[in-house]
Amino acid sequence: MTKTTTEIKILSAAKKVFMRKGLEATSMNDIAEEAEISRPSLHYYFRTKENLFQAVFRSAAEEFMPQLGDLVRGNDTVENKIRRFVDTYIDLLATTPLGPHFVMSEIYRDPVGMTELFFSVESQHENVAYAINTIDEFAKQRGLKNFDAQQFCLSLYGQCVFPFLVEPILRVAFFDKNSELFKQFLANLKANIVRNALLSLGIQAE
Repeated sequence: MTKTTTEIKILSAAKKVFMRKGLEATSMNDIAEEAEISRPSLHYYFRTKENLFQAVFRSAAEEFMPQLGDLVRGNDTVENKIRRFVDTYIDLLATTPLGPHFVMSEIYRDPVGMTELFFSVESQHENVAYAINTIDEFAKQRGLKNFDAQQFCLSLYGQCVFPFLVEPILRVAFFDKNSELFKQFLANLKANIVRNALLSLGIQAE
């Protein structure tokens, strides 16, 4: 269903406030003020804060899941798929650096609810399952023994996300708050993650 201009405005405002304050600390008044609309208007579109949170999560997933599908599916080589995933995902995280913090805080706050929400979105696309199966088949073709495709994909994802979870520390301790140095770090990080991933698959990176 196509979203109205007001719904898009509300979702954008809610995302900013949720990222800044977390779900529990955010009120509907906070979101109404950020969206510059009245609280009754906000309740007309989204009756509860929880409904709005789920809508924000689904909206973000709807933007990324098709892009992820393009990355993991298709006829490209596994090597190129890994390169494209790492490059695209780190670039995405760089534009929303608070995203990982927000998601992790909500996972700890409500692990069951977040798990159900994630799988309700994943079940519509099955990109994660497809990626794991693709890596598993590739490993079998190469004769890799005791290879865990699920662990491989989790490790790949974790290496992309972790620097953003500790970004404030990295910027102060290693880069003296220099944004250009941090950008260079991310560029080098991409290359290192890809190199390690390919080596675990028995591919010598160039």
